[in-house]
Amino acid sequence: SMIQKIERNGDVKPSKILNINKDENYNTYENRVIYTLIKNMQMFIDMNSGIFSRIKYYMVFEDYSNDELYEIFQSMAGANGFTIDRDTKVNFYVRMNLEKENEYFGNARTVRNVLERSIDNHYLNLKKGKLPKQDRNILHGIDIEKAPEFQLNFTE
Repeated sequence: SMIQKIERNGDVKPSKILNINKDENYNTYENRVIYTLIKNMQMFIDMNSGIFSRIKYYMVFEDYSNDELYEIFQSMAGANGFTIDRDTKVNFYVRMNLEKENEYFGNARTVRNVLERSIDNHYLNLKKGKLPKQDRNILHGIDIEKAPEFQLNFTE
């Protein structure tokens, strides 16, 4: 449950608090609400064996493989005017493996978020002189953060 306790005055104390220091909180919160609704619906269906026979269509979307996610990453990067150097693939795979551990992993949505963050890091790396100026349209491995940028803080 996302509600830890309801106070006598009606205030709701959530069991999970979002990290408010991140830019993507609003979108992430919306995604988590949708995910929670879907997860609760799935639990409802699993607990009521007879209801499954009443639902005509039921689709499960499996996570993409790292190779498929990398193809999406390359395509999105190309659409943004970037090419990718060789060492980027290894860092991307490390990042995707960490992202897949998160129950809110979102396939292409996660790839888009990682790409946007990588482009931001790329410009910072160019500005700091970590990359040569002629590589302004080439994403490098150092541009991809190896750890997911989103974390939940749990209340005690």
